[in-house]
Amino acid sequence: MRTGIWLIANRYDIHALIFTDGEVDVDKVLCLHLLSTHRTETLTPPPREQRAFMFLAKQQAPLERLMDRSKRRWPEDRLTKLLPIYVLDYAKNNPPSKKDNFVRDGRLAARLIVNEKINVLIRSIMTALEKTNKYMLNELIDKARDTEYLKLMLNKPKVQDFVKNLKGLNVISCCESFCLTLPFRLIPAILAVNHSV
Repeated sequence: MRTGIWLIANRYDIHALIFTDGEVDVDKVLCLHLLSTHRTETLTPPPREQRAFMFLAKQQAPLERLMDRSKRRWPEDRLTKLLPIYVLDYAKNNPPSKKDNFVRDGRLAARLIVNEKINVLIRSIMTALEKTNKYMLNELIDKARDTEYLKLMLNKPKVQDFVKNLKGLNVISCCESFCLTLPFRLIPAILAVNHSV
């Protein structure tokens, strides 16, 4: 695994992101996969109290840094291509309010925002499983393709607790973890869920 990207402080560590009782937890890996890709239409600016960037040069603003990071080619491999790309849709149960302040920028059109650090982790897990436990790798791929299983999984109390523990972790929420796909490069499947994840 790459060094330098796994400086996860707070309440969680890299081991807890992947393992339960000493074994790779397929549900945790699937949950991370589902949380790794978002529609750019849901991108919101930082809260007003955190907008110190208003005094910075335009190039240092979070959106400009995201655009700059996205110029790099982000790695793909044959294993992660076996997993469908999903975006979670819970808008039916949580319609956007008039107060929602989404980022409006034409450069975001027809793109997805992807957590590249989580994708590196998933690639590493799949590569390790291919060498050590092909049965579990196949289980991961099969479950990732089963939308009914994924919906049920997201309602499991242990998965909801896992998601709560992820909130606030740098690897999940830090702006520097994300990049944009090329326009029209990926067309995700929409996974409708009953609650906000």
